[in-house]
Amino acid sequence: MLAILYLLTGWLTGYRLIRKFLPQLFKVGNRKSLYDDKIPLEHWMVTLPASFLIGTLVITWVTYLAAYCFRNTATPLSYGNLVSLSVFLAVNLYLIVPKGRAYFAKLKSIGLSGAAEFYRTHRRETLFILIVLLVSSFMMFYTFHINNGRIYVGLSVFSDFGPHLAVIRSFSHGMNFPTEYPHFANGQARYHFLFQFLSGNLEYLGLPIDWAFNLPSIISLTVFMMLLYALAVILTGKPGVGFLSVILFFFRSSMAFFTYWSELRRTPGDNIFARILRTDIFIGKTLHEDWGLWAQNVYVNQRHFAFALGIMLIIIIVLLPLFKKMLHALREKSATTGSVDDLLQEFMLRSDAWLPADIGRSVVIGVLLGLLSFWNGAVVVAALLILFGLAVFSKHRLEFANIALIAIAVSYLETLFFIGPGSSALQPQIMIGFLAAQKDGAGILRFYLELLGLLPLVLLTAFCFAPGGGRWLFIPFLLPLIFATTVQLTPDIAMNHKFIIISVLLLNIFAADFIHRLFKINPGSFKFNKGKNQADSEPALETASTGEPVCGETASDGTDPFASGLRFIGKISLAALNKFESFWNLTLTQAIIRAVLRYAAFIILMAMTITGVVDFITLINKNLPQKAIVLEVDDPVTQWVEENTRPDDLFLTDAYCIHPILMAGRKIFYGWPYFAWSAGYDVDGRNVITSNIYGGYDLQIVKELLEENQIRYVVIEDGNRQSYEYRLNEDLFRDNFTLVYQNEERRIDIYKVD
Repeated sequence: MLAILYLLTGWLTGYRLIRKFLPQLFKVGNRKSLYDDKIPLEHWMVTLPASFLIGTLVITWVTYLAAYCFRNTATPLSYGNLVSLSVFLAVNLYLIVPKGRAYFAKLKSIGLSGAAEFYRTHRRETLFILIVLLVSSFMMFYTFHINNGRIYVGLSVFSDFGPHLAVIRSFSHGMNFPTEYPHFANGQARYHFLFQFLSGNLEYLGLPIDWAFNLPSIISLTVFMMLLYALAVILTGKPGVGFLSVILFFFRSSMAFFTYWSELRRTPGDNIFARILRTDIFIGKTLHEDWGLWAQNVYVNQRHFAFALGIMLIIIIVLLPLFKKMLHALREKSATTGSVDDLLQEFMLRSDAWLPADIGRSVVIGVLLGLLSFWNGAVVVAALLILFGLAVFSKHRLEFANIALIAIAVSYLETLFFIGPGSSALQPQIMIGFLAAQKDGAGILRFYLELLGLLPLVLLTAFCFAPGGGRWLFIPFLLPLIFATTVQLTPDIAMNHKFIIISVLLLNIFAADFIHRLFKINPGSFKFNKGKNQADSEPALETASTGEPVCGETASDGTDPFASGLRFIGKISLAALNKFESFWNLTLTQAIIRAVLRYAAFIILMAMTITGVVDFITLINKNLPQKAIVLEVDDPVTQWVEENTRPDDLFLTDAYCIHPILMAGRKIFYGWPYFAWSAGYDVDGRNVITSNIYGGYDLQIVKELLEENQIRYVVIEDGNRQSYEYRLNEDLFRDNFTLVYQNEERRIDIYKVD
């Protein structure tokens, strides 16, 4: 099938691109972690996801631009796909054919035995990928699928799926070149739409719409979680931290469960656990938390988000060596001289602190980040903030500046192309407090404690115990959250939630590292020796884990504050135990300490994830098939519109969210206003025009408004007849316009504007 060939071609193209332009990704396992541990990670855990994301991004852009060049033809997507597939297949075949025998021999050698051997040696990673793939597949198809000729759109996603499905169908069944927002056709595309274009193209190439939307969504969420795991392992050198980071990402930390539990206890009813299992509303007391603004629902609602997050993680992974280089240089300087002047010179005055190490790399990353702007603009802004913070503590800072300038330039060119000069999808202004009820410092603090639960306390503890390099990374990772709390970019401040999600998923790595260390601490490393010398008589903590330095620090340097803190606590508590040594079995004591620490780690993990568990229960209950919005695949209105109107015809309708006309790939004059308002469109002006047409009594004025706004068809149904915005003058249309379609059962009339 062409759609599968298209995805595979993009994936293979991505592999070729990163092999050529980002070869650092193939060496992640050859380096040491941020804390000088060996990184137990093979490159395919990074290069496989990166190949899909980068290749898909590039082939989608090429397809779109090629189709745009053929926009005046009957089938621009046919030409767009012909160009992109021909070019990328030819390039890949050119590179593969000379080594064809080697490739086929390698594929042949894999077989069942090779697959079994791979699973045996990579069991941990393989099981992880299978689990996240299954969970991602369940989430996507559970909330959007076709069954027995009906399209089921889950209740928790149907509002956002209004624009998603409309954009998809505007390409697969319509003619959306130049691209417009189907709910608010005005010649502009303020809404990031390229992931929906990808899905529309996959449907055009033969996939059913549920597969066309779900398949790239599943792969995107899966590879993003692979990259999150990889980043955690690269930073800490511990696979366990990688798994915990993904768990903390998927099951959010919040006070929501505890306030919900308190409410259930005060409310009469059956067993509390039974009521929790029936929960079908998103829990939480902060503003808009009932939208599922922080739950797993975000990733089934905003399918493009995980894809863009994956690109952001690739960029961070590529640039981390520059941060490590500065960290290593400062450590070496501190160990040799320790002079503040020398450290300052290393940090600020050396040429390698500023000059780019690889200009080509900065160009590639800048273009890559810029191309993401109309995939998910919020991720681009967050990535620039993180890179700014990372640059402060890295070598070769001007390389980061190059990336930012190129990304901004590419984004600006895209804005000119899709929106036009003098307009922007962003309307920045200072807005302190985000969604906090009280916008002062105390109110903001209460908001984040309620929203994030135990996470801030765990992060504060992790920060205190983290080596210096780890503490530095808190700053760039916090910047998107700080930005969300102080700046508003769109008319709806709630859209800043993506910045906070990004900060939290990155900071979760440090929380995961702290929990992992608590679980792995070996009390057997507390050693008791009696002797005349003070050094012999003091209990000492040789190491905080079995035979390994804590958090990757070398055991000999004695600078790890986590280990130092445990030494101090150990010296005090165990010195007291020495006085009663005859009454204590120290082996038993060590076992008790280990049990207590592991129990504490378990309790912390449960407290941090229980809200996310209830969120997942809610996602399931809220999207039961009987609650879904159901559309007919062969809807008669959709069929008539497709067969009897042009792909670029504009319809005046009630303020629809999802409707058969939109599913036919056509655009409407004034759809559900929230989406258009949040993207910066003039919804008030459109509302006035719509009211003047539907409620008009002067035929000449109505005709002028229809002609000025290039409206070809006027749709009248019960939504218009019962509108609170105007009093419908149906007789004016019945007497003066041609009725071209009527559905008596659904009371839909469509009039043509001659």
